Amino acid sequence: MAHLMTLAVSGATVSLDPYLGGVRDLRFEGRPGTILPLHGGENSVHYGNGFTCSALGDPKSETPDVNWHPDEIWQSEAEAIARLTLARRVRGALVEKEIRLRRDEPILYQTHRITGGEGRMSVGHHPLIQLGRSGRLSFSSKQVALTEATSMEQGLLQYPAYSTDLSRFPGRGSKVDLHEYPARTAREDIVTLVEAQGNELGWSAVVRGAEDDIIFVLKDPRVLPLTKLRYSCDGSNWGQLAQGSGGLLEIEDGCADGQDALTEASSCVAFKASVLPLAMNRQHVVRQAIGAIPRPEGWKSIADIRVCGNELQLMGSNGQSVRLPFDNCFFGLPSYPDILQ
Repeated sequence: MAHLMTLAVSGATVSLDPYLGGVRDLRFEGRPGTILPLHGGENSVHYGNGFTCSALGDPKSETPDVNWHPDEIWQSEAEAIARLTLARRVRGALVEKEIRLRRDEPILYQTHRITGGEGRMSVGHHPLIQLGRSGRLSFSSKQVALTEATSMEQGLLQYPAYSTDLSRFPGRGSKVDLHEYPARTAREDIVTLVEAQGNELGWSAVVRGAEDDIIFVLKDPRVLPLTKLRYSCDGSNWGQLAQGSGGLLEIEDGCADGQDALTEASSCVAFKASVLPLAMNRQHVVRQAIGAIPRPEGWKSIADIRVCGNELQLMGSNGQSVRLPFDNCFFGLPSYPDILQ
């Protein structure tokens, strides 16, 4: 087992596997107690909580990226930062990782810089969320949801299928609400969501029933226009990993060429290939943030998330809002007024 790298600030700690480059443990401290937003444990980084990049057309590169080299750990009272570099180059591109925590912010900031190289590259973040019982999912606006041509195993969804209404996706015998994480129903399903045109901030949020908290994942949809959801509730593929946990949900924000998957939905999707074109002296910056808060009383789902000044504002479906301190320069977004104004 690799020696872990640990960052800590007031209110948050994160431990990384420096070889696999994934998050082994993430904790946010607050009232009424500690929130564990991600599935932890030694095997979790083999399945999720990491970052992958693959050069298209190069089968040798289409594997999880391992063997990261720790470059720097920097900690102060205000923030903690870890920087790592992927030991191998992907199609000649240098891949660098930065993980950051800020004092009294329940948010983990992740940045990957891809410099140089040639050809095209797909990338993806893979946060893996454990659900002890049921959950309610919410998303920034999407164009369409779609499944691939075949399924890994029999679940609730049809393969292939697509729908512009996430609450009525074609299922085996009836419509399925993609916002619901099912309890007491064994399933293994994968569905891809395509971000709506014009969104400046992409987000996914999960209200966890048993844990009584809210986990949210933020992305730049211009770089990562796809969100692939993997629902696993006692599914066989993740059986050992999910054993005793109730279920797992992977929220993969990424980019891909998308040509095959979107063929059937082409009439209702304004989507172009979103892979990263590599070139000498060119750099791509891929950002994602993961956060968590205790569930406010009466909140059943999330209506909106946006950056307001130096704060992140979450709005519940009941019209109430919560504000969190946030690095408003992270995504380079314009600052909007209060949601409720």
